[in-house]
Amino acid sequence: MKRYAFCLIILLICILYAKLVIPHKNDLKQYNIGDTSNQDIYDVILFWGQSNMAGSAGNLLQGATYRDLRVDELGIDQFSKLSEIDKDIVNQYVYMDYVKVPTTPNTVFDYRYLSNSLVEINQNTTTIGECVGVKNVGGVLYYSGWSLDSPCSMVGSLGTNMMPYFGKTYYEKTGHKVIIVAAGLGGHQLATFLPYERAVVETKPIVESDKPNYQYEAMVEKYKKAINYLSSKNYQIGNKFYVVFQGENDAYVDMDNPSGNIDRYVRIFKEIHDDLKKDLGLQFGVIVETSGTVSQGYLNVIKPIHQAQERLINENSDIILGSDYPYRRFVPNKVTYEGNDYDNDVAKALLGVCVKKGEAVTDEAIHYNSAALSQIGKESAINTVTFLNRSDIILGDVNGDGKVSINDYMLIRRHILGTSKLNSDEKIRADANEDDKINQYDYMIVRKSILYGIAINSKKTSLTTKTEITKNESNSNETIVSNLSGWKQENGIWYYYINNKKATGWQQLDWNGLHWFYFDDATGAMITGCHKLSWAGTLYDFCFDSSGICTSGPGC
Repeated sequence: MKRYAFCLIILLICILYAKLVIPHKNDLKQYNIGDTSNQDIYDVILFWGQSNMAGSAGNLLQGATYRDLRVDELGIDQFSKLSEIDKDIVNQYVYMDYVKVPTTPNTVFDYRYLSNSLVEINQNTTTIGECVGVKNVGGVLYYSGWSLDSPCSMVGSLGTNMMPYFGKTYYEKTGHKVIIVAAGLGGHQLATFLPYERAVVETKPIVESDKPNYQYEAMVEKYKKAINYLSSKNYQIGNKFYVVFQGENDAYVDMDNPSGNIDRYVRIFKEIHDDLKKDLGLQFGVIVETSGTVSQGYLNVIKPIHQAQERLINENSDIILGSDYPYRRFVPNKVTYEGNDYDNDVAKALLGVCVKKGEAVTDEAIHYNSAALSQIGKESAINTVTFLNRSDIILGDVNGDGKVSINDYMLIRRHILGTSKLNSDEKIRADANEDDKINQYDYMIVRKSILYGIAINSKKTSLTTKTEITKNESNSNETIVSNLSGWKQENGIWYYYINNKKATGWQQLDWNGLHWFYFDDATGAMITGCHKLSWAGTLYDFCFDSSGICTSGPGC
């Protein structure tokens, strides 16, 4: 019980952080977006969770005008290897709470609710987000800055959090500009992020302050206002999703019933996930796996939360892993959750325990410093882009609604006629024959797909033209290429590919039911009309309609 009492004290520190509004040494300058056009794509990303998402940068109590001496003692290469933080981040690691993040100018922005404006994120950024308080006045939600009767429903960061490096990496790999909607609040369990009335019922406070504070209503309101702002400026909005880093408080809920705590966490998370998709039109969610860093006891109680997050990722196609850095770095034994990496000097250098001129300066040991948070942000962006570059893009689905319909057909037609223009992502989906042009051939392919229910198969997997990096090999690039299979039209002629080879002869294929097709033995071209062909060693007369389906002859 003593170790649990110690951990509860640490959590009280987290909650203190959530209630403070602390000025920072480098406040942000506001910018208007310049040199933009309707061809720019802006992906709007909601970041929510506890204090590691908001960003206390590992040094809540002391102030952080230094970084850990182990970086200098070991050197950049060795520290990078031992800490599993990429060298590009370590090179920009200035203070415990500050990493210079060299974003491409004019590409990553922090949306501010109270001023209804965008703030550019660059290498001078030290604060992301803001305190937005919510109170219920006569049944109407009221949004304002912090006050005694309206505490924060979300807070600004205390230093560099995971968001700048996420935005930097995401833009470099997709070419999409990033709008960050920051909605983190420390010291609160998952249930407090439910819509308020349900949150009141579900929350089991571990301390008095761990209670609902309209977090869900606040982040939904802020996100909607960000979308409205962008729409009012005629900016093209692309992907919409969330990233979450949460779970420390939940380790202490139902500690005597670990399996029940797993089920509870999964159920509540799915409710929030489904609500966000419904209320904000988000496409998917990205989880940063949480982990204990304080003591052996904390590793034991965090185990069901980590297992619940793994279950959510494994069981839901629209919930993906962002980063497992906290888990793989601080849980030495991945099966039993035993061992204590908190005793490791390099591990301490990633948290709120720092050495300055030989003197140990102890803060607390749940919050990651800015370098570790930057690594988590980078890995999360890499895995998100890999997910976006998956192989289920539907060619011909120009508007991205999941099906090929007359609406897509008309969008291509208008683009060809010049009455309206497609944006960059719409062009990729409209290029049905993948010749990097939008013309009458794409128009005909999509038309045929609609008339005959033919899937337009792609030889590509990527929504963008960028290469991808796996989470554990961040310094090596690997281009994703898939096998060419399925229907493909080339110069107006239909072919069917099987593992990169054109099919020939008779093929029974699923096209609104199983049908027989014949592909020329020499060229692989699909035939139509009437022909004398061999069937089981004997020549017969066969006829095929304009879509290539055999309509008369043996077996047809």
